[in-house]
Amino acid sequence: MTVGNHTLQEFTIWSDNQTPNDSTDDYILSAVPHTGSTYAPYVSNPLDITFTVQAFEKVQVPVEAVCYQPSVYSNFGLPFSRSNKLPCASSRFSATFV
Repeated sequence: MTVGNHTLQEFTIWSDNQTPNDSTDDYILSAVPHTGSTYAPYVSNPLDITFTVQAFEKVQVPVEAVCYQPSVYSNFGLPFSRSNKLPCASSRFSATFV
């Protein structure tokens, strides 16, 4: 990532359905709700989350996800149902699952 301010606008955790070479059966396991959404009170930092990247420093952005069901996508504050993954910039990151 480049040095400067960035905003995390969407964060989802996907299952590859144990078919790593076939993305057609992938599905969302959990997602981070947006500020003002029904599920926002269930996390400490709902989206959008703004953070700053500085040169030669590791940045940690705390993210909490809630179990996702397609029938309640609107409770996450998403503007519409997402049936496909969206392309994202390639970045190196690590996660700690609790």
